[in-house]
Amino acid sequence: MYHRRRPPLTGTRSRIAALLTALLLPLAALTALATPAQAAGTLTATFSSQSNGSGWTGKYVVHNNGTAASDGWTLEFDLPPGVSVSGHLYGEATVSGSHVTVENAYYNGKVPAGGTTEPYSYQFSATGPVGTPTGCTINGDKCDGSPDIPPAAPGAPEATAVTAHTVALKWAAAEPGDHPVTTYEVLRGTETVATTGGTTTTVTDLTPATSYTFTVRATDKRGNVGPASAPLTVETVDPSTDPTPPTAPGNPRSTGKTAYSVDLAWDRATDNVAVAAYDVYRGGTLVKTVGADTATATVDGL
Repeated sequence: MYHRRRPPLTGTRSRIAALLTALLLPLAALTALATPAQAAGTLTATFSSQSNGSGWTGKYVVHNNGTAASDGWTLEFDLPPGVSVSGHLYGEATVSGSHVTVENAYYNGKVPAGGTTEPYSYQFSATGPVGTPTGCTINGDKCDGSPDIPPAAPGAPEATAVTAHTVALKWAAAEPGDHPVTTYEVLRGTETVATTGGTTTTVTDLTPATSYTFTVRATDKRGNVGPASAPLTVETVDPSTDPTPPTAPGNPRSTGKTAYSVDLAWDRATDNVAVAAYDVYRGGTLVKTVGADTATATVDGL
């Protein structure tokens, strides 16, 4: 629910799926440092509460620790269990369950450098007693001024399919810090060679019979980058050790689709040694590599 308050205290207030032409080429079985977390902002907020006889009042004083006046502020916090809000002062508040979002009033948005919002700091009246709310942020930063906690390191990558020119990888998801994980980067040394929103990807354009070392790191929705995983070293296939190619896979077909992806299946290929992996192409572009133990793939990002 939405509350717009000035003094005095008052009551609460198809995409259509693209056609995919898949060319499946089986391949014979032949023999980073994390960046700092998001820096804290210049605004902080301090909470206090007191009984007023018939109820309780909670108050947040906004402090400007910077060298220039603020242009405005947005305060967010979660009320303690059992506390309900009945009024607001010196701010425009929206309450959704226990979560409260407060925009500055027109007269207290510009906080001078080194100053505070006093005597017009945001207040709310509530049933009590009112303990300190949790999850407090101001303009997206923690109210106490501490930096964000970035994601933890993902699990060490594993190679699920290796060919002469590609390595398919998977890894365990990273534990989030203060914010949800949104992307993973695959690093070869310090170079980012793949970015994905999931926990699998295929690294392409590799050189045959060459050793590569990969790590993975996570990034959250505010751009905080976590530490790199343990490394994986893998060697691409040497084609000269087995000159006989496998047969072509049979009957490539679509088994499902969404607005942005297509599920594929095919009949398995055979080889005089063994099939190591399948490459899935969209036209002439390699879009995915899967292991020989599967005959299905999902092509997304369409």
